[in-house]
Amino acid sequence: MKNIYNYMVSSDAIDLDKIKIKKSSDYHKFRFMADNRKINKSHLLRLKESIKKNYLFTVIIVNENYEVCDGQHRFIACRDLGLPIYYVVCKGYGIKEVTTYNSQTSNW
Repeated sequence: MKNIYNYMVSSDAIDLDKIKIKKSSDYHKFRFMADNRKINKSHLLRLKESIKKNYLFTVIIVNENYEVCDGQHRFIACRDLGLPIYYVVCKGYGIKEVTTYNSQTSNW
């Protein structure tokens, strides 16, 4: 177990020392999972306005097939604004992990 940002993460599950943040402007290589939540257009508009005013570095999480597991709204906002996509690849992630991410978010 490793302590990452006050969370205990099993180093057996993910080799945290090998995770690399990648950058791409090839938006077409990314895909969305059919079973993920639908895009919330009002949230997307607010997010785009926020990014225009004060862009904060963020990463999205994709699986080895470049399916977005976390960050689909951020992906679309950055794509629409012509910004590069920063991402990490987590092999083996699927709809189970997407559901976990979605259930852990809260509205501000």
